Amino acid sequence: KAKSRTKVATDEQMRRDLKTKLSVKNWEESVVNKHESWKTFRSIKKQFQVAEANVQLVRNNKKQAEKSKLSAQKQAALAPKDLSLKSKVLEQTKLVDVIDKQLTEALNQRSTLSEQTNVAKTKAEESSINSAKMKARAEEIFREQVVQNNRVCNACSHGKTKISKRRQEIDDANKNELKFKAARVAEKQTGHSSNIGPRI
Repeated sequence: KAKSRTKVATDEQMRRDLKTKLSVKNWEESVVNKHESWKTFRSIKKQFQVAEANVQLVRNNKKQAEKSKLSAQKQAALAPKDLSLKSKVLEQTKLVDVIDKQLTEALNQRSTLSEQTNVAKTKAEESSINSAKMKARAEEIFREQVVQNNRVCNACSHGKTKISKRRQEIDDANKNELKFKAARVAEKQTGHSSNIGPRI
């Protein structure tokens, strides 16, 4: 019976140890996913800002073209027999039409990128929440392992070694998360992608 109880206790320790190890690994993966999600969001946001600037540029070009067209029309009205002025009006009209199509395309692109930006931001926020939950879960499962080990085998060196290893993994994951955060902050400030983040 004593051997049976020892085996059950050992099996339980191994199960809890594996559960803790897996929870830390899942948390580490969620940190990577969070980092990539925010990186994607920032990339799409930059594209949206470029599209926004492009819309403004095309609008300005259209205003200039319409002013030139109006000026050509006034000149042609003053000299109805001047074929060169009529030709100029036709050219300016075609230019306005071309720019109008460019504006439609620019507006559509901005709208598409706006939607993509919102989707990417939502995904990034969700990944941050999920990672925080994973982190809390890993700590909770680790505490359960410690409590169980202290209750069953407080003097067991094997159990203490396992707990020490799991604690080290959690501490390492915390350090890696801070490195990822520093990389995101640096990238946000400089506007360039950073490769200083750790590979988990």
